[in-house]
Amino acid sequence: MGLIEEQPFIPDPLMRFSPTPFTWAVHKSTGTIQIECNELGIALGLWKEWRNVHGEAAARSLQHVRLVVDRGIGYGGPAPVDQDALRKIEAGAVSMLLGEGGTVLFFDATRKVLLGFLSPHVTAEQLLHQLLPRLIELRMSVCSESLQPAMTKG
Repeated sequence: MGLIEEQPFIPDPLMRFSPTPFTWAVHKSTGTIQIECNELGIALGLWKEWRNVHGEAAARSLQHVRLVVDRGIGYGGPAPVDQDALRKIEAGAVSMLLGEGGTVLFFDATRKVLLGFLSPHVTAEQLLHQLLPRLIELRMSVCSESLQPAMTKG
């Protein structure tokens, strides 16, 4: 009988190693979106929405979506998303949206990647119809601001 060496504890505050067992791909004529999540309801909600309704537009902007629901915050029922409490940060091709309860969404327009850490209170509906549109709105405002000087030179 041999001894099994105990693995050292490696802290992972960024949850980089969190498993995302629920994985689907949405195939559209404009591209494929790979969805990964550790919460079945969120992954399934995105897949259903993009498979049926808004998939063509989403596939033009996204290739990979990875969302981790942080269960360490405490679990409860859905809570409304306070639009006024959302903080927006821009850094080049990356847009970030900070919400209440530990919700953070990063969108890298160059790589077409959406990475998110969600409060357990965020539902698929809130993500799809409140948080993602706000992130897209932020991205579009940055793009239009960067075009303003070029448009006025003409």
